[in-house]
Amino acid sequence: CFSCGKTIPWYLNIPVLSWLILRGRCANCKAPISVRYPVIEAVTALLFLLVFQMWANPHALLLNAIPGQVPALILFYWIFVASVVVDVMIDIDHRILLDRISLGGTLIALAVSAAFPILHHAPSWWPALLASLGGAAAGFGAGFAIAWLGERIFLQDAFGFGDVKWLMLFGAIFGWRGALFILMFAAFIGLAMGLVAIAVAKFRRTAADDDGAPFAIPFGPALGAAALLWLFWGNLLVDGLFAAHAWAFAHRTAVLAG
Repeated sequence: CFSCGKTIPWYLNIPVLSWLILRGRCANCKAPISVRYPVIEAVTALLFLLVFQMWANPHALLLNAIPGQVPALILFYWIFVASVVVDVMIDIDHRILLDRISLGGTLIALAVSAAFPILHHAPSWWPALLASLGGAAAGFGAGFAIAWLGERIFLQDAFGFGDVKWLMLFGAIFGWRGALFILMFAAFIGLAMGLVAIAVAKFRRTAADDDGAPFAIPFGPALGAAALLWLFWGNLLVDGLFAAHAWAFAHRTAVLAG
């Protein structure tokens, strides 16, 4: 407990259930426990269920199927979604993304890619490992290029190096296409988050910090959300994007005239 310092025993630390039974208070000192804990636990449980559905019945929710329907990959994706939740919450609170997740996760992703070539639709371990390495390089390269250009254009950090390393992890898991699409999706998600945050800040008349620093929000939540969207519905999103592009091209005359 952050209030009294007492270690919470396992039987009072059961996700969601313990918080409800204790009515959101510490069993020892009765201090309130934030509702964010059961909410995060419930969200994580929902993500775990979606991963399982990717194997058990992906068509029910239009989910991507587990590659090759290999049950062992369920555990790998469970670890991945849990790490995304952890990194997003840490980025919100402290504006950092953990290297132990990004770098350690990349090494694990490379090993899993070699052990399960179906993860990259490859015939054997060597092409799968190359695909994973290529995806990691693409994610890192794209992120580094944006960070480098942003720093020179805006004369300040526009894209954190933690984001760059996280993109490397996404590329190692999903390949170069996944890394680039995640970056694109994250840009739109981040734009929407930024507009909402600016509107809320203006409403509260706190658009800048007390020292006059410009308003800023972390990009990690947008990257994490985009990575989860790609994991669960990447194929659907790509199909929809290309379908919209084909429709716009076929009706380009009417669109431009309108």
